Amino acid sequence: MFTEKKRGMNKRAESESGGTMIALLILVVFLVLVVAGLMNFFGPFKGYIHSFTDDTTKIVNTCGIKAKYPTSASFCKYEPANLGAGTEYVNCADERIANKSDADTRGKYSCPKDYASVCNTVVISGGNETTIDGESVACSELVTCANLNGRYATLTPGADATKKSSYTCSDSTKNRLVAVSAVAPQTPYCCVDPNAAP
Repeated sequence: MFTEKKRGMNKRAESESGGTMIALLILVVFLVLVVAGLMNFFGPFKGYIHSFTDDTTKIVNTCGIKAKYPTSASFCKYEPANLGAGTEYVNCADERIANKSDADTRGKYSCPKDYASVCNTVVISGGNETTIDGESVACSELVTCANLNGRYATLTPGADATKKSSYTCSDSTKNRLVAVSAVAPQTPYCCVDPNAAP
């Protein structure tokens, strides 16, 4: 009889400890949600937390290394980065990066605003617009079919020339249709190799 009573107590203790664990887990999840909600509600904390999620520190360190080499090619090359407002293209001369770099690397090179190389990459990957140096850039207006090593698309006879769906690519490797700056009498669409580097 004593063993039956003991067994019943163990089952009861097990069910109570399981219930306690579930209640604690729910409480922890609730507290995490409350803290996250409060941090999104209060602006200063939101900005402080966001600073840990961008690429600024990584880029500043990389630019410090690039500035020690005698060529400006790598220093001025545009790279995709998240500086807090989503992905954009920046180089080491960007003032947001330069202002956080060491004094001996700041202003070492003057970089031209060469948006064409970035836009070639954006357009080949199927995009039309991007952000470069904090500015919104309409890449399809800057890039020509020749820049992309492409071929102008063919307009289907009798089709509406204003619609992208009216154009076709006849080359098996250059089969991605992208919008480009058209020089008359050329079409506004180009067939490019989606795997080719511009």
